[in-house]
Amino acid sequence: MHFVNSAIALIPDPRKDINIKPQLIDVIFLVFAAVLSGASGWKSIQDFGEAQLDWLKKYGTYQNGIPRCHCIANIINALDTDLLVQTLLSWIHERRERTGRTLIALDGKTLRRSWSEEICTALHTVSAYDVDAGITLYQKAANSKGKEGKLARQIIDALALDNAIVMITSSLQIKFDPR
Repeated sequence: MHFVNSAIALIPDPRKDINIKPQLIDVIFLVFAAVLSGASGWKSIQDFGEAQLDWLKKYGTYQNGIPRCHCIANIINALDTDLLVQTLLSWIHERRERTGRTLIALDGKTLRRSWSEEICTALHTVSAYDVDAGITLYQKAANSKGKEGKLARQIIDALALDNAIVMITSSLQIKFDPR
């Protein structure tokens, strides 16, 4: 949990007298881990934490177990989200520079006004963008909405991004195989 201790420690804890039992660092790590694993709501974040508590304890204390979904929501909603995102991006950039890895951003978009009757017939694309070089490495169209995650996985494989840090937008849901 080295990154969390160094980077997230800079984020001020907005809590005063309530919800102070869970450590802020533990809640933020729980939310990141759960969302990256496919959790899509506060209850599913809590469920993930309860199911993965032993694993989470390898990276944090979780002295009082996993907080309830309402507690998680209140803590995260009280945070300065711009500062949280900026802190995470700074950490990613620092790690990327230290390891000499390229930063690749994957993003899925639906081309505006590219459909006539319904959005499912619109043009959906996924792009791989090399942040440092400022160029698009790869762009491919998906044949329908909801296929962008599979397409992003294909792009990662096609570009052989073994030695890169890949950032994926939240709209792209990808299942990674452990390699």
